[in-house]
Amino acid sequence: MAFEFRYQRVLDVRNIEEQVELGEFGKIQKKVSSEQKKLDSLNDEIQKNLQKSRQIFDGRINRQYFLQQQSYLNFLEKSFLQQKNIVKKWRQKLQKQRQRLIEASQRKKVLEKLKEKKLQQFQEKLQLEEQKIVNEVGTRSFFRHQHREGS
Repeated sequence: MAFEFRYQRVLDVRNIEEQVELGEFGKIQKKVSSEQKKLDSLNDEIQKNLQKSRQIFDGRINRQYFLQQQSYLNFLEKSFLQQKNIVKKWRQKLQKQRQRLIEASQRKKVLEKLKEKKLQQFQEKLQLEEQKIVNEVGTRSFFRHQHREGS
């Protein structure tokens, strides 16, 4: 007699669902990392250009260069704010996906625990059946032995 879990197909589906959610989580996590690197790069560029602007003020001021530098800094700051919003949106998606992954894992764990419980019940039942057989064999052997001695 072999153990068969009634809900094995459902558990298999839950395993697949969890793997899909985990894969999606990984993709979003990579996207967050990529977008954060872009944000960090923009921040570095802003810092470099601010440093350049300070150097310009320390020396002779070239009006045209200064205006270009300011325009570029404005562009960088606008890009930085846009990128910051992009990172924020991807982090929110990541949080939602994390929740979906947690829920998928919990649904799977419920069935895994049920499977473990049913397997344990099956093993206990099997042990009881085996014990009954052993007891019956012992009882028959005892009565045969008694019957031979009595004859």
